[in-house]
Amino acid sequence: MTMQRRYGADPPFNAWVRAQEDLDSTIKGLVVTDIDMCFHKYKTWVDGVGTREVHLVMDVEVKTRHALPSKSQMETLWIRHERLTRGGLAMRHSSPEVTSWHFGMFVLSLAGESPGDDGEHVRWCSFRPDGTLRHKRITVATLRRVLGFDLRPDTLEALDLRRHHATSEIAQEIETPLGFKVTQIVKVQS
Repeated sequence: MTMQRRYGADPPFNAWVRAQEDLDSTIKGLVVTDIDMCFHKYKTWVDGVGTREVHLVMDVEVKTRHALPSKSQMETLWIRHERLTRGGLAMRHSSPEVTSWHFGMFVLSLAGESPGDDGEHVRWCSFRPDGTLRHKRITVATLRRVLGFDLRPDTLEALDLRRHHATSEIAQEIETPLGFKVTQIVKVQS
């Protein structure tokens, strides 16, 4: 049988899905996971200039009462995380060209039902390369910085967005101390 919610009521569509016998998880081998939040920052500050050319995205699964994902949900979240982050973080799309940085899936574990319900700390969980979760106890203030993309959600370090400047090579002819003329390649960044 498709697992029922542990707390609260389902939104109408979710309740309908759970009631469909032909979508039963045991019979059909089907896991249906409700991904809680997708954070998408469409205006970023790159080199101190506001731009819509760089977007930042992450998905967050929220667990209450110190819960963590079940084994089957972890597998689903890991598959999504791997697919979203495979091949690097940046993807170019649309016209005009936009670069999207999708940081993948994260799990937020709360003591109560909302950050700060039971103290000033929450658990922020990110995936390790082997698919297990790395837990980090952070303050609610730090959580706000992560959700606003002031901090990288994967490392919790300051998010530094800088344009990569064009690099060109210039060939110069120089004279060595012994009097030979040789060509030296100099890299110049604009």
